[in-house]
Amino acid sequence: MGTNYEEVAPTYDQRYDRHGYAGIAATLLSHVGSAPKSVLEVGCGTGHWLSLLAGHGHTVTGLDASRGMLDKAHAKLPEARLVHGLAEQVPFASGCFDRVVMINTLHHFTDPQRALHEARRVLSASGRVLIIGLDPSSELDSWVIYDYFPSSLQRDRARFPATSTLRSWLSEAGFAAARSFVAERIEHTLTARAALETGALARHTTSQLSDLSDAEYARGIAAIERAATAAEAQGTTLSLHARLHLFATVGNVEPMGDEA
Repeated sequence: MGTNYEEVAPTYDQRYDRHGYAGIAATLLSHVGSAPKSVLEVGCGTGHWLSLLAGHGHTVTGLDASRGMLDKAHAKLPEARLVHGLAEQVPFASGCFDRVVMINTLHHFTDPQRALHEARRVLSASGRVLIIGLDPSSELDSWVIYDYFPSSLQRDRARFPATSTLRSWLSEAGFAAARSFVAERIEHTLTARAALETGALARHTTSQLSDLSDAEYARGIAAIERAATAAEAQGTTLSLHARLHLFATVGNVEPMGDEA
């Protein structure tokens, strides 16, 4: 189905209330560095990470395919350059950014390999790219969504490249010295009743749920309700768990031609 970000834009920032994402923040700031840089975030969404970078003195530019998300970003950063466009056709001149970042966005791009070539094109000779996202092929994760909405795991394995694949794509795009590491570990537990009653499993909370068909989503919710009722009949409480790893992959620009 695909996530409709025009619809989810008004509630999107609730995820930052649920999780602090301190690991991503630290990784992002380390990647950009302390000296002022020009930074492009591809798939900037509501501008959450751009706000962090701007607050540390960097010049930020955001690109996103959703006008609704950009409207939210503009409310946070009225002076920032925020542009409606595609990751595969970045509307900026070659070599004009010190850093490019893509945080939880690469899996949404129609052609992620082309997006990486575009990131390479707009980076300066000393530039670097940072990509953060899940790697379901690592088999390190366990998640209530994968447990009760099994088609979401199949989709994620298809749309999220393994970190080894991503490093290979970066090499093909002209990056060197690519490396991957865990930037964020998310671990939390919630009772099934609390999750159902508080909206923690609402469709808008994550793309894994919003990408499901209505029937798939209804089946998963019904399965959780049945399991919760069965546990209560045994005098216990059903708990739902999330143990997720968000990987960072960093690539340095490889000298090309007269840059050598």
